[in-house]
Amino acid sequence: MEYKEFILKVKMAVEEELGKDYEVKLQQVLKNKGSLLDGLSICKCKENCAPVIYLNAYYEQFKRELSFNEIVTDIVEVFTENQDMTSGIAQAFTSFEEMKDRVVYNLIRAETNIELLKDIPHIRFLNMAVVFYLILDRNAKGRMTALIHNSHLECWKITGDELYQLAKVNTPKLFPARIQTLEQIMFDICKAQFDDSLSTDMIEELSAEEDSDSSFYVLSNEDGVKGAGCILYEGCLRKFAEQHHSDLIILPSSIHEVLLVCDKGEMNYQELNEMVKCINKENVPMEDVLSDRIYRYSRADDKISLIDIL
Repeated sequence: MEYKEFILKVKMAVEEELGKDYEVKLQQVLKNKGSLLDGLSICKCKENCAPVIYLNAYYEQFKRELSFNEIVTDIVEVFTENQDMTSGIAQAFTSFEEMKDRVVYNLIRAETNIELLKDIPHIRFLNMAVVFYLILDRNAKGRMTALIHNSHLECWKITGDELYQLAKVNTPKLFPARIQTLEQIMFDICKAQFDDSLSTDMIEELSAEEDSDSSFYVLSNEDGVKGAGCILYEGCLRKFAEQHHSDLIILPSSIHEVLLVCDKGEMNYQELNEMVKCINKENVPMEDVLSDRIYRYSRADDKISLIDIL
């Protein structure tokens, strides 16, 4: 079965399964990096909020292992299990007073998101863009977010600047910044995966590496998700730079984190920039790439700027 036929038949099957009280539509959704995904929008008649269940991954499963009926059953179950939450979200979206403490921001790449940026409130920052989300739910398993669109601002009757001022307060409060050395991160990973089998000597060796000086530091939030925006937290880079008596080079690892390097005049900017490009191309999912450029934080100016590469 070809893809277009598959998604059409899934729509019809879900419609039949749910009955006439529900409206089921095929919908294309523009995601980060300009990628288009096909989704199934499902809502109860006369309700405004319609969750979208993406079909692209289901088609891949259909080609490999799952039967058509299993896929339809799974989609209906996913929708049914989350129906109460969806209704609550719909009610909350109509009241900005209920949502204003959940507004947060992060950074995305601007040049590959031109179409998306036309439809959402944003602030250009160098070659990136500050975009805004609502935190709908957060637990030990992760978080549920919704990208804020221009239509939400119209509904809430607020401006983009008002949105930014809220996010500027909420984001550091909800998602505090954390700076770790690469050694610390490797130590934590090893402890989590091999703690029972690690010998005393191995733990001491890893701990010694953790305490040693490191030229690379990882800046993200405590969740490690959508944390590149921490570079915008007031005082975050300034405090770190003053502790190390140095300006900083910022390497955009992904939308989730950045690497910080003390700029003591010993680093080759060209090599660092090529490293970022190579890692983005080989190791970072397209939708998570933040930038192919590197940046400098100046203590004197308390500003971030692009580093020009000849």
